[in-house]
Amino acid sequence: MDQFKGALSHRPLLGDEIRLLILPPGAFNDPICCRLKHISLSACPVYEALSYVWGDAAQTSPMTLNGASYPITKNLESAIRHLRRREGSRTLWVDAVSINQPDLDERSSQVLRMKDIYEQATQVVIWIGEWAPYTGDEVNSAFRLADRVFWQIAKGEYDQKVSEELGKTFFKEIHLLDALLRRPWFTRTWVIQEAVVCMTPEDYIAGPNHPIVSFKLSIVRSRDVSKGNPSGIIWIYELRRLRHEIITGKTRLTPVEQLFLFLAKGAAGFEATDARDKIYAFLGLLPPESLPPHLQPNYTYSPDKVFWDYATYILKETRYLEILACCSSSRPGLPSWVPDWKYGLPVTDIHLGKASYLRFLEDNSKIEVECIILCRIVLVLKPIHIPVEFPPYLTLEFESEESVHLDALSKESIVTIVQAVVEVSNYLLAIETKIFGCKALDAGLEASYMRRWMSVIGLGSGARDKTQSRNKFNDEQVYRTLMNIRQFDGNLDMLQELCGGCAMIKENLQYAVYEDDHGNFERTRHGVLPEPGDMICYIKGTTFRFILRPEDSEWRLVGTAPGKMPLSQTEVAPGDLKGLHDPKILEHHEKTRQLRKFEDLRIMEDYWEVNKSKTRRIVLH
Repeated sequence: MDQFKGALSHRPLLGDEIRLLILPPGAFNDPICCRLKHISLSACPVYEALSYVWGDAAQTSPMTLNGASYPITKNLESAIRHLRRREGSRTLWVDAVSINQPDLDERSSQVLRMKDIYEQATQVVIWIGEWAPYTGDEVNSAFRLADRVFWQIAKGEYDQKVSEELGKTFFKEIHLLDALLRRPWFTRTWVIQEAVVCMTPEDYIAGPNHPIVSFKLSIVRSRDVSKGNPSGIIWIYELRRLRHEIITGKTRLTPVEQLFLFLAKGAAGFEATDARDKIYAFLGLLPPESLPPHLQPNYTYSPDKVFWDYATYILKETRYLEILACCSSSRPGLPSWVPDWKYGLPVTDIHLGKASYLRFLEDNSKIEVECIILCRIVLVLKPIHIPVEFPPYLTLEFESEESVHLDALSKESIVTIVQAVVEVSNYLLAIETKIFGCKALDAGLEASYMRRWMSVIGLGSGARDKTQSRNKFNDEQVYRTLMNIRQFDGNLDMLQELCGGCAMIKENLQYAVYEDDHGNFERTRHGVLPEPGDMICYIKGTTFRFILRPEDSEWRLVGTAPGKMPLSQTEVAPGDLKGLHDPKILEHHEKTRQLRKFEDLRIMEDYWEVNKSKTRRIVLH
C-alpha cells in the first residue's frame, strides 16, 4: 500500500465519519479532479457505493485529490471516467480513496463499517470493466438473458426443457456471459457482503444503464443456464435470510457458528487483494462485538496469523472438523489443518462436532484426531492442460436455403473441431499407455474397471447429461470412436457428441487422477495433488474422505478425496426462491433440519462404534 500514501489528502476520521468522494462533471478525457468530504454516517448522507476490482496496485495513474496528486489504479481510473457525468457532480464512496490505505489502524476500524456503508448507500454501482472486445448491444443482450433466467428460477419455471431451449437459442449470449463472468470482479470476496446487506437485491446494479442484480449475474453461469441449477442463487438468499435472523434475534446459532456458515458458504471461488479479507470481509455480517478482541480486524497481523487464530477459535468452540475440508495446504507457513478458505462447504448446520474427537497439541500448532484408514493411493496422474477449445453446439450454415452444401465458414469450423478431437485422442492415448501399457480398450480390462476409467475422465456415470435429446450416442460409443478416431466416418451427430465428450475430458484432466489399492480410479478437486503412498481415510466427526500423507510419526492433510460418509438423505433446503419467503415452508424446513441433525449423529455414532477396532489416533501438523 506504500504507493497510496494519503497523508496530504486524508485527515483523521472522527466518530462514525466516512469520507465521500465528490466527482465534479466533465468530459470523458478531462483530467480527474476530486475532493473528499467528511460526513457522519448517522447523518444518513446520500451517496453511491462503488463495487470494483482494484487491479494491479503497481500500475497507477494520477488524479487530483484535494488539490494534490494522488495515485489510483488503472481500473479505478477507467471506472471513474465512465461514471463521471457531463452535468452535475456525483457523490461516491470508493474504498481505495475513502479509506486512508497506509493507515493500518484506520483500515482495521473501517472494515467493520463497510457493511453499514453499503447498506446505507442509495445504490451500489458495479464496475466489471469496459465492454471491449464486445459491443454494448451484445452485452445488453447477455444481461437480458441473465435477467430472464433469474426470474424464471425465482418463479419456479426454470426446468430442463427451458434450459435446453435457452442453450440452443442463446448460445452466443451464454458464451458472452461466461466470458464476462471470468472477469476479476466476480471473484471478489467483498461481493458477498455487498449482495447480502444491500437494501433489496434490486438496489445492487451493474452500472448506470443496467438495473440488474449483480449477484444473480455472478451465479447464473453458463453451466447453470445449460443445466438448470438454481443452487447458486438460493445460497445468496440463504445468507440474506441468515443475516435477517441474526438482526432480529431469531437465530439459534452462536456468533462463531454464524461466522463459520458465512465463511463456508462464501469462501469458495472468491479472492481478495489482501488475503486477510477472506475472513474480514464477513465480519460485518455478524452482531457487533460478537467475537473476542484478538479476532477483531487487525491489519498489523500477518495473513497466516489471522487464518491460524480463526481456525483455532472455531474448532475449539464448535469441534466441527468438517472445517478441514476448507484447507488447501497451499500456504507453507500454516499447519496443514488450518483452512485458508480457498474452498467452501455447502453446509446449513453445525452439529457433527458432537461426534468428533479433537485435542490441541504444542501450543495449538498440531491437532490430534481419530481416523479410519480406508485405502492407499498407488498411482497418480498429474493435472494436464490440453490446449484446445470446443464449442457447446455445432452450428452449421449452408451456402443457400436450397443448397445441401455447407458454406466455407462451416467447413472450416468442422476441420478445426476434428483437429481438436484428434489432439484430445492423442493425449488420452498417451495417458492410457502410461497407466495400462497400451490403449485401455486393448488392455483386457473387466467391464466394471473400464466403466470406472471412463467415468473418471468424464465419460460415464452421468458425466454427460443423458436427459438431453441431442445425446444420440451413449458414452461407450463416443469413447470407442474417440480412441479409434482415424476410422471416424464424419457423422455430424457423432462429431457433436465428440465435441461434448472431449470438452468433459479436457475439463476433468485438469485435476489430478489417482488409483487406490482397491482398483478404484478417482479425480481430486482443483489444487489437491496426492502422491503414491498417501492414505484415504475418514476422520471422526466429519463426512468427507480425506487424503493424508504420513510424515515420520505424524500426518499432513493433503485435501479431500471424492466420496462422503452416507448420512441422512433427508432434503432440508427449500426447492426454489419462493420457499425462502414462505413461513410455512420455512417452518417445515426447520423441523426437517432438526430431525436430520438427530439422524446424522445417530448414523455417525453407530459407524464409529461398529468400526472401533479400526480406529486410530493420529496427529496432524
